[in-house]
Amino acid sequence: MQNLFAGGLARSISLAVLQGLEPLAYLGLLAMVSFWSGPSEAGLYVYFIDSVAIFTILAVFGFDVSGVRFLAAAVATGDLPRAHAFARFAQRVVVAAGFASALAALVVWQLIGDQATRLPAATLLGAATIPLHAVTLTQLALLRGMGECLIPRLLKAGIPAATLLICGVVRQLGLLTEPSVVALLAIQAIVLGIALTVAIYRLSQFRLSSCADRSSFAPYTWLGTSATLLLVSAVMVIQSRLDTVMLATLRSETEAAVYALVSKCSLLLILPLTTVNYVIAPRCASLHAAGDQEGMRRLVLRAAQLSLGLALPIGAILSLVGQPMLNLLGEEFASRPSLLLLAMTAPLVQAATGSVAVVASMTGNQVVVGVVQTTAVLTNIALNAVAIPVFGVWGAVATTATITIAARLAMVYGVWLRAGILTLPIPLGHAASRETDPRATGYRAPSVKPLCAVPSSDQ
Repeated sequence: MQNLFAGGLARSISLAVLQGLEPLAYLGLLAMVSFWSGPSEAGLYVYFIDSVAIFTILAVFGFDVSGVRFLAAAVATGDLPRAHAFARFAQRVVVAAGFASALAALVVWQLIGDQATRLPAATLLGAATIPLHAVTLTQLALLRGMGECLIPRLLKAGIPAATLLICGVVRQLGLLTEPSVVALLAIQAIVLGIALTVAIYRLSQFRLSSCADRSSFAPYTWLGTSATLLLVSAVMVIQSRLDTVMLATLRSETEAAVYALVSKCSLLLILPLTTVNYVIAPRCASLHAAGDQEGMRRLVLRAAQLSLGLALPIGAILSLVGQPMLNLLGEEFASRPSLLLLAMTAPLVQAATGSVAVVASMTGNQVVVGVVQTTAVLTNIALNAVAIPVFGVWGAVATTATITIAARLAMVYGVWLRAGILTLPIPLGHAASRETDPRATGYRAPSVKPLCAVPSSDQ
């Protein structure tokens, strides 16, 4: 594991803690709203938060992934002017896409349900949050591409954690009788603004030079690659968030709250995987730019072994204490004792199949993930549209778990064929006929130049 987390054990532990803080904070927010205001209010909060997440990822336009890939490759090859040009281009596109996505959200909310009519203030706040959140995510991705890991992770995890802390303090002071949806969205918008300010300041400290030959820049290539990555990112977010929106619309907000809490509890199983992905994404881009296929294969193998090795004890703990803790939130949770175990099956398979999406995105094979995930999302929507009205939350959990497992296995096979890298935790070989073909994996830089002024992802 020393080569995997070359930055040191302390930093690796810090990243793991911060990675776990974000979903735990969201769980705390949902549990707090459900406990103080009831599952119905929690379902409303989930409806708006998950809807905002879907429109935000559309506004980011894939730059949350391509920002890591292109900047890490530019830094690895010493091409800092290209890194500067890409950063400015990404920021402008995301700002424009953010406002367009906010307008689209207002229209969609008016069409799909009565929540927008019942809570007009929450609707306006949610729409205003979309461009703010999109720009923040893009800035954090650019920081990761420049070699920063800890600060972006701290800011991203701090958004729900600070929202939870402020909401609790405000309620204790008697300024808020119960955590309403409007208050939570307002507090989260303020926290997002603070995080964005810090991210912009930190990125400005790299002092990237803009003096370079403009003919070497490729904005249309960047836009095309980011659009493809948008497909990958969007379908992943839609697959994980649309179920709650459909449950709130087709069944009830109470069932949406139950599903959200159970699914977020089960996603604790992939905390090690997401932590590992966060660390190795810039390194995969750098190894790919240097043409070090064997180094990337070793890195991905160790990442998969670590992810699964840590997911298994987390699953055992959840199996023992997860349901009793959910029972404390009310009869709606206590009446479904096996729902959490069913929801845990898909995250366990995700942990076992490793960093497949990262490898695909960082090697130019994002189309594989995009095609598989798009097919999975469309199938999931169609099946849930039938299962949710009949079986409710049970239908949503069973359908989503089945589709997620099938899609994950298909992605592993596709990336193995295209990139020659198997993301399973056991070395079963690789597709040797593809690994030497540059067209199979995208751009390869001829050499790697040392950098002195810009910190690498290993520091």
